[in-house]
Amino acid sequence: MELLHYLFKSSLVLSLFFAVYSIFLKKDTHFQWHRWFLATGILLSYSLPLFVFTRVIYIAAPITTNNTSFIETGISITTQEIHWSQFIIVFYLLGLLIMGLRFLHQCYTLYKIIHSSTPDTIDGSPCQETEVQCMPFSFFKYIIINKKLHSKEELSMMVIHENVHSSQYHTLDILLSNLLLIGQWWNPMAWFYKKSMEENLEFIADAETIKTTACPKTYQYTLVKNTVATLQPALATHFYQSLIKKRIIMLNKTTSTNISRWKTLLVLPLIALFFWNFNMEAQIKFEQQDQETTRYIVKPETTNKELKSIEKMFKPYKTQIKFTGVKRNKKKNITEITVKTRRSLANSFKHGMTLENKLTKGIDTFTLHIDPSSSDIILSSLIDDHPFTATFTEKGSIAYVTDTETKVTSKNDLSKALHILDEEEVSSKIVVAINPENIKSMNVLTGNNAIKKYGSKGENGVIEISTKSKNLKVGTSENSKPTFKFTPTNSISENISEVPLYILEGKEVSSEIIEAINPDQMHAINVLKGSNATEKYGSKGKNGVVEITLKSSTKHIPKNVLYIVDGKETNTMEDLDRNTIKDISVLKGKNATDLYGKKGKDGVVIITTKKEK
Repeated sequence: MELLHYLFKSSLVLSLFFAVYSIFLKKDTHFQWHRWFLATGILLSYSLPLFVFTRVIYIAAPITTNNTSFIETGISITTQEIHWSQFIIVFYLLGLLIMGLRFLHQCYTLYKIIHSSTPDTIDGSPCQETEVQCMPFSFFKYIIINKKLHSKEELSMMVIHENVHSSQYHTLDILLSNLLLIGQWWNPMAWFYKKSMEENLEFIADAETIKTTACPKTYQYTLVKNTVATLQPALATHFYQSLIKKRIIMLNKTTSTNISRWKTLLVLPLIALFFWNFNMEAQIKFEQQDQETTRYIVKPETTNKELKSIEKMFKPYKTQIKFTGVKRNKKKNITEITVKTRRSLANSFKHGMTLENKLTKGIDTFTLHIDPSSSDIILSSLIDDHPFTATFTEKGSIAYVTDTETKVTSKNDLSKALHILDEEEVSSKIVVAINPENIKSMNVLTGNNAIKKYGSKGENGVIEISTKSKNLKVGTSENSKPTFKFTPTNSISENISEVPLYILEGKEVSSEIIEAINPDQMHAINVLKGSNATEKYGSKGKNGVVEITLKSSTKHIPKNVLYIVDGKETNTMEDLDRNTIKDISVLKGKNATDLYGKKGKDGVVIITTKKEK
């Protein structure tokens, strides 16, 4: 069908050029302009149908409350019927073959005549004399004449005429028109087009010959005298044409004005109309509506093919998605998957979140849909009592958990965002260390909304986190990566008035040990208060309990830590009253060894106590 569409468009372009030529140009005497116009028409008839332009049509996005999932269906095998278009294509190709063989035969006939001719001159002009009974003709630089058929005066005018054809390479036009006929042998317009090109070439040669002939009337008599034709080889521009009346009329016609040349431009609006109707493909994009669009379901058993299908569903929107890092268990259920997003003009997929569940059943079922108001993608859990568990990724730092639904936005890179934990500014390291099960909700602000609420601090975006118990507020100082500052009286919320009990990997430790641990080594932090703390730890938990779990690769407690209390070294902290501590600073790595030498290689805890008044 594609071939038939192409042939139809090609013939239509050719018809437009021929219509303009026949109606507006044919009677003018600007033959050279007509030559280029007709040749351009052939070239464009073959090339224009290949160019397709796209126009975007915005329509209302489909709105539905139904969830969409992909269901495998059985494949029914049917016998393919032969379409009528296949018969037409076979018939066309058969005609193409016949016309191609016809063209080769014409080339061979012409070759034999030229090859059998002998070099000669007429009035100083080189030519080829032949014994074949044919009218004078030219083929590229060869001018073939049978001297025995014409008088000397006739031969002089004929040589001038054929020299015009030869010098202006009219053979190229003849070959081009014949190639047109091969490709569009079925199109009557192509046959008329070829004839018009040949006529125009004769008009050009006649006009140039008259300029060098002493008696124009004699040239016209010569045309009339040679109306009885002999052999006329194809693919050649020959003196005799069966349009003597037209040629004589054009020879005696008044030269057309220069302004009439611009009539060739009349074809341009017709070409534009052709493109608009036949070479303009409509690309449909959905306008965002105030209501929610279709939800696409991802289940543990969703196949990779179905995931690809869901990706395609989001292509018409401003935000697209991509599933990466898909891992499955032996039952082929998805145990880990990363959902990444991008804007239409973005170079790559970046922002995203990772969902993971190593259990046999795999991940929890979730849905994806477009938020019409912001073009964000909404990821929602279908398990009401089990919200997703996710962690912040390195670049797409918006993978998080809420009790209802999780947004994956592609507006900004939030890797440098301001983090607000229970209405207080904290480091991103503290947020990463929080057990996701303790997070109640999370809100992401970007652009003007973030700046309006938090000023210049929010220019890279803001992530607001609210915990379920609201009892974990840790302050950090990031002057150097391995060093941070901990102030007990400001680190625990107003709900915990005293220093809490610290449990590291199931063992009770001091706050100094906790401060010596790099937050990057922490896997999770769980905070207990009230009855939850006392039920588990008795009276020791009356001030609250902070349970800390380390990552598997770093499960160790720092040893040989150097303690500096009010500027003095000490080897033990047993005698120090925690209530007298005003401030604690922790030095690690190079910062510790620069100040305390080898003694500080395992870390330094600097403690400042409250001064008695």
